[in-house]
Amino acid sequence: MNLNEIEARANAATPGPWTYDEGCGYVEVPPCGVIEFKPGWERSVHFLARVHNNHVEGEDGLGFDGAFIAHARTDVPALIARVRELEAEAAKWKDAFEHTRSANTDLMLQLFDAQEATRAVNISPVLHENAMLKSMVLSLEAELLKRKP
Repeated sequence: MNLNEIEARANAATPGPWTYDEGCGYVEVPPCGVIEFKPGWERSVHFLARVHNNHVEGEDGLGFDGAFIAHARTDVPALIARVRELEAEAAKWKDAFEHTRSANTDLMLQLFDAQEATRAVNISPVLHENAMLKSMVLSLEAELLKRKP
């Protein structure tokens, strides 16, 4: 579906509003001429289409096919605008996702570097000293308990 081509066709069509005359089955567009239907009765009209076999009536009293054609003049531009709006919104979400993914990748690399740096630090002397201090404290506590009256 090429939205630009659809939009070009919609823009090139006769401006609206279009109407559907269910009595005669004509889809009419704004006046571009005068037709004399019978002596003394003239009507400025432009027939766009004649809908045949349009016996099923819609809720608003218009035949389904004729109503569809008549409403297409306003429905198609509205749909094009909505699709463009949704495409723009989708592009924003895609950009946000890409930014988040990039930031997440950077954070993961930083975390990996920090983990590697932590592994590189030799903590065995600290652990040995901690064990010695703990042993000294326990010895002192035991000695104090012996001296207690």
